[in-house]
Amino acid sequence: MTKGAMRDRVASKIGMSGSAELTLLEGWVDEAVEQYLVETKAIVREGVMTMTNAVVDYVIPIANILALSKIWVVPSTGQYTELEQISSSDMLRKRQYTYTGDHPRAYELLGMDLIRVYPTPDGTETMHILYVPTPPALANTDDLTLAGVVLPDHPICEEYVSWKAADWDDDTSSKIGESYQKNWEVGVRKAKKRRNLLDNGWGPARPGGRRRWIPPKPGTDVGW
Repeated sequence: MTKGAMRDRVASKIGMSGSAELTLLEGWVDEAVEQYLVETKAIVREGVMTMTNAVVDYVIPIANILALSKIWVVPSTGQYTELEQISSSDMLRKRQYTYTGDHPRAYELLGMDLIRVYPTPDGTETMHILYVPTPPALANTDDLTLAGVVLPDHPICEEYVSWKAADWDDDTSSKIGESYQKNWEVGVRKAKKRRNLLDNGWGPARPGGRRRWIPPKPGTDVGW
């Protein structure tokens, strides 16, 4: 479905017309595509950057990141380590102690582009980042698949646009967009499940399925 076709379908459904209202709908279509990609991570790219000895804060050198999916570090030995995301408070507590002889095991994300790591890298590592790229701008004649929305999921985006339009229009028949919102949320859950099945059946992590990384006592050289 094209962006213009989705706009017109929702306009007819909600009863919106005029250039100003159609412009609103076009903006909600763009927003629906972005939210779909963030929620489902249907499109993922990998970025790589070299880490520097004793440098613990890094600005991600990748433009137009919509969302991050996973981060891991590969030292010169080639044995990769997936980094555990921790809070700012946890990062501050960890950095109170000297911890040598290991590679980064945890990270804190500030905003969308600043990554702080712990322990301190020795300069032999590369950081690998899986991220959702910002979709390209769509013209009204462009199909949503150009931005990464697979054809079966176009109706999901339409439900998002209908939700925002109904909320704006105070549409009582949909309880001010509530029914469209529920359809959107159900559709996203189904899209996530389908994506997980494509990943060889690997679903989201469950509590207890992954051991939390606990560093050794302060100052310990573990000899890695």
